[in-house]
Amino acid sequence: MNISNNKNDRNCCAVHALEHAGGFNFDEAQAIFAALGRKLNKGTPIPIIERALKLTLSTKRTNEFLGRTVRSVIDDLPTSGIFILHVRGHIFTYKDGVVEDWVESDSRRRIVDAWYISAKKTNARIEKTIARGRKILSLSSS
Repeated sequence: MNISNNKNDRNCCAVHALEHAGGFNFDEAQAIFAALGRKLNKGTPIPIIERALKLTLSTKRTNEFLGRTVRSVIDDLPTSGIFILHVRGHIFTYKDGVVEDWVESDSRRRIVDAWYISAKKTNARIEKTIARGRKILSLSSS
């Protein structure tokens, strides 16, 4: 992942996870999280991540990977499909056989939560959330 795409934002792994899993661009994903309460340059609390996933994607939480290392999970995941994987202090996307992140696929970090993504939702509420988030971001950057 190219961290120059962060647009002056740090601690934005959840933004990148939503970007890659949902096919949003970084600005849209960042705006969604801002509208839901994420502060610029701050990590994203799990309840906000869950709200963003519920709003934008059709997901199914899965327990089959809990407690396993990233390395062992990556070896068992299918080469097609999208998963968002959460390890302590970080979240990332696995999409069609590729880890869409800086995290090493042979990492020994343990999975603490995981979601299977079946589809991106499209509705007016998402567009309104993006617009509201962009307004919040423009105010916080000035």
